[in-house]
Amino acid sequence: MNLYEIKYEMYSLIDPETGEILDYDAYEELALNREDKLDSTASWIKSLEAEAEAVDNEAKRLIERRNTIRRKAERLREYLQYALDEHPWKNEHHDIRYRKSTAVEITDEDRAIAWLMDHNEDALTFQQPKISKTAVKEIIRSGQEVPGAELVERLSMQLK
Repeated sequence: MNLYEIKYEMYSLIDPETGEILDYDAYEELALNREDKLDSTASWIKSLEAEAEAVDNEAKRLIERRNTIRRKAERLREYLQYALDEHPWKNEHHDIRYRKSTAVEITDEDRAIAWLMDHNEDALTFQQPKISKTAVKEIIRSGQEVPGAELVERLSMQLK
């Protein structure tokens, strides 16, 4: 019998006109059964909440572990790149190559924003002014100079 059924049965043992309990022994047994159900349900809720807390703690621990592993992999990547001195390397298990990429580096954001406001507003997105590096890259590649911005060539290692 669930709590709803117990509650319904207990109400059925009470005279609606006088409020008198019709069968005290049955009512007392239902009340005890109700107490057990309430206790069990409360315990179950506490158990579920404790389990949820344990899962949260485990998730935090795993996130920290993931971040530690990623930092270690990044340090090893830098070490490998240093050891290879930007030379490609290949064996039967790995193929390390380098490719050139061009990125916009904003050296003076205020100057770049001021210039873009006057010359090419499409390279800006408005909230707090933010520079669209893709648009600035195209402007610089088209031959114009953007004060406060420059193209910088970088090497990024590809590990396959």
